[in-house]
Amino acid sequence: MITNSNSRNRSKPPGVRSILDYFMALVWVFIGFLIFFPEQIAGVDIFRNKPILQGSMKWVIGSLFLLYGLFRGYRGYVASKKSSQDDE
Repeated sequence: MITNSNSRNRSKPPGVRSILDYFMALVWVFIGFLIFFPEQIAGVDIFRNKPILQGSMKWVIGSLFLLYGLFRGYRGYVASKKSSQDDE
């Protein structure tokens, strides 16, 4: 089945995509900070027994989560600008 991306976007009311992108941006950024600072946020090192999240890999993976969160926030910003221009 071939789907058109425009038909998928039209099924959502204007502004819903941007709100969803802002929310998901907050989630991804929070997870990134949780990877960086688990003791300060959760009160305990929840990644203590996870060898993939130790040392420099912790900073690499946390940075990827932060960058993706910033991308989602930017995508929400662009979607909100586009929906406001469509309303005019």
